[in-house]
Amino acid sequence: MDTPPATASAAAGSLGVGSVLPNASPGPLIGVGSGAAGSGDAKLKDGQCARQDIGAMRIRPTVWLVIDGSGSMLQPLDFMNQASPTRWNALREALMDPTMGLIKSIENDVDFGMVIYDGPLGGFTLPLPGGAASTTPPAMTCPRLVDVEPAKGNFAAIDMAYTRDPLGGSTPTDKALEQVIAHLPGPMDQAPDAAATHPTIVVLATDGEPNDFCSMAFPPLDVRPNVINAVKQLVANGNKTYVISLAGSDTGLMQFCTDVAAAGGKGKPAYVPSTRDALIQAFREIIGPGVACDVHLTGTVKMGLHCQGEVQLSGVTLPCDSDNGWRLKDPSTISITGTACEKFRSDPQAFLHADFPCEAVMLN
Repeated sequence: MDTPPATASAAAGSLGVGSVLPNASPGPLIGVGSGAAGSGDAKLKDGQCARQDIGAMRIRPTVWLVIDGSGSMLQPLDFMNQASPTRWNALREALMDPTMGLIKSIENDVDFGMVIYDGPLGGFTLPLPGGAASTTPPAMTCPRLVDVEPAKGNFAAIDMAYTRDPLGGSTPTDKALEQVIAHLPGPMDQAPDAAATHPTIVVLATDGEPNDFCSMAFPPLDVRPNVINAVKQLVANGNKTYVISLAGSDTGLMQFCTDVAAAGGKGKPAYVPSTRDALIQAFREIIGPGVACDVHLTGTVKMGLHCQGEVQLSGVTLPCDSDNGWRLKDPSTISITGTACEKFRSDPQAFLHADFPCEAVMLN
């Protein structure tokens, strides 16, 4: 059972942040603190700041994994090394290995969802690369989707749905992204702090340019602009979007992935991993190394003055700007780092407390 957060009283002239418990339910997790005297209608004296209450909530992202299920995913991940695992197997192991994989390790810190997609092959049933025949019937819909709704603790559900072989068809990436968009709330449907405390990250992992065998047009339509437009819509609705290329330095694909990454608006180029470990590292960088140890403040602290504040974990003062303490990730986010992060995640009784002086706080 979680202990109710304790409210912290700040000293005069400071702004306090109360206790945050790692396993508390969604909602405000930090009690409000008191600023200096002089709040309300009274005229402030020189050197005094108005009262400012800051609360905070643990950040838990939703991550949609949009996975290309086309037949070419049976090609080697490292095309220069034919002994390399297939793109499909390397990606599946990076995500689903119960000891080394990404999802199991952070399933309680992230709401993972998944969409695997493919489409028909122009009306033909074609052999997969290497002569392997698909065990999945030809797609009769476009796109064909295997999907799992995002949830905390979702490893088992995703593992059950995640096919051991690719679906084996074509690559209607635009339609798969449009399906994800249909699942997501619009910007007007979210609570004011939802984007900050529950950000949505969409990761597209693909090994080929998109194609269109859905409309039966001949020649097939160029749907690359549709993918770019879908990514721009995701970003416009407040969602972060990234792309992972599973086809190495393939010139055509890399240009497409570069365009998708640019549309994602995060300044991150496409990730091009050639090993399973590099895939895991790419996902960890995208989701963020501080997942489960980032705390969103419902107020803002001045970058550069943040170390004037004090952050305590279970009564122990943490060093500022330290690999084993805390950092101000942005004006509204505290990141607990290193060994302090591990304690914050693993100890159900751990609590966080912070105080910032008025000169370090931007008043609303």
